[in-house]
Amino acid sequence: MIEADRSESPLTRERRRAKEAAAELLRAVKQSDRRLLLSAAAKLKDTVNGWGLALRAVSYLKTVPPESQLLFLDFWIEDGKTIRSEVGTGKTLLRALWVLLPRYCGQGLRLYRGDAFWNGKYGVSWTRSREMAEAFAEPHPGTYNEISVSFPQGRAVVLVSDVPAEAIISAPCLLNVGGEEGEYIVDWRLLSHVEVTERAPH
Repeated sequence: MIEADRSESPLTRERRRAKEAAAELLRAVKQSDRRLLLSAAAKLKDTVNGWGLALRAVSYLKTVPPESQLLFLDFWIEDGKTIRSEVGTGKTLLRALWVLLPRYCGQGLRLYRGDAFWNGKYGVSWTRSREMAEAFAEPHPGTYNEISVSFPQGRAVVLVSDVPAEAIISAPCLLNVGGEEGEYIVDWRLLSHVEVTERAPH
């Protein structure tokens, strides 16, 4: 075993680390183990494509315990930007969020999303407050935005959509999580119409 480890290439070693961390996250959500979840998340942050592997594995699960969904929700609120920066906001993330987050049970809503660096792609975090969306549409030096990293010349916009209930994955704001942002997690693939309003620079 020692000789095999010594002969392992850096790329092979990195892939193994990513697979091990992804498997640890999978065990954590199956067992509702907070300590294991945080341990796996820390390891995934230090890998290449580890979160992609982990989320693809999770997306094949039919469900996880409600306790695991609440644990992951806490992590998402605190460090969801780490996940989005690695895997983006496409189908890999969306499929996993349907499994990992507490399901929304309610009616369709008019929701808003502010984006200071919009390039035509939709994110997953929306709000019922237009004022909050407008605040997010204001570029602030040092503020993270999953689009701004790759598209610094994007437009500042406020997005508006009448979101059907079946497109709302979760509602952290209804679970007293996420502060004053009034956040709803939305599967943007299920939106039929989105109005885009340019945000005039101040």
